[in-house]
Amino acid sequence: ELKQLIKEGEKKLYQSIDRKVMDLVKKAFSQAMTTLNEYSWFPSHEGKDISGKKEKEGKESKEKTSIEEKEIPLGIMQNVKIIPKYANVSYNVPKKFTVKAFNEVNEEISTENIQFEWTAINNLGLISMKDKESIIFTPKSKPELELLQGIQDSYIETIKIFATQNQLKADSEAQIVIAQEKPKSDSSFPPPNFENDHIGKWRSKWDENIFQITINSAHTDFVIASNRGFKYQSYYIAKLYAKELILINYKEIPQELILEKLIELEQELEQTFFKILPNKRLLLMAEQ
Repeated sequence: ELKQLIKEGEKKLYQSIDRKVMDLVKKAFSQAMTTLNEYSWFPSHEGKDISGKKEKEGKESKEKTSIEEKEIPLGIMQNVKIIPKYANVSYNVPKKFTVKAFNEVNEEISTENIQFEWTAINNLGLISMKDKESIIFTPKSKPELELLQGIQDSYIETIKIFATQNQLKADSEAQIVIAQEKPKSDSSFPPPNFENDHIGKWRSKWDENIFQITINSAHTDFVIASNRGFKYQSYYIAKLYAKELILINYKEIPQELILEKLIELEQELEQTFFKILPNKRLLLMAEQ
């Protein structure tokens, strides 16, 4: 009976934390995905939005994005970045890639006085210009790729861009995994389930049978983040969601690319948290 009371008490605690934390986590993912739009979201039962807020948040995100849009200033180019940096595409299915330029303090600058040259290193598809900053890459058909590189489960292409601003030069790459298209599944933002596993070293796991992420609330990292306050806890939980989302989307690509994708998503989430929580160092913010 005592164990049952403790368990019920923990459940109520997690439910109260859930609302506060998950609002922040979902807001961060919603904004981050406006940049990283090539991901498939978490699958769910019959496509129902478990959170019940997906449509509303999408509208709020679009409204906020339009409000925050402002003219990008000219500047001295330090580096450029292709977005997305990694992508999964299917045979003969076009994919858009965009370039952004940044100055020495990593602030985005206008590309008005910058010239770009795009190329597909392995010649596994066709590049067509959409506008100055964007291209459409269309992979070859599966038979064509098999003739070029033999029969494989997937093919990897590297898109490279060369940027020139007067005497300054910069370049960037994006990697594309070309493979058979996976069936599209219904999606949502599933709320977490908490499990107190004091022995296990795992932090989180995705159960595809019940379409839910389970977080080990007994793990030292979770305990430390929770003790520091809901902002720390929110960022920690967001990183766990990022890990599971990457594994759902990119199980079949090389391991080193999976790690790159994880870093890419975590970096975007971190920048999003900075915007949501201004004037705070994310990892050094004062507990409130």
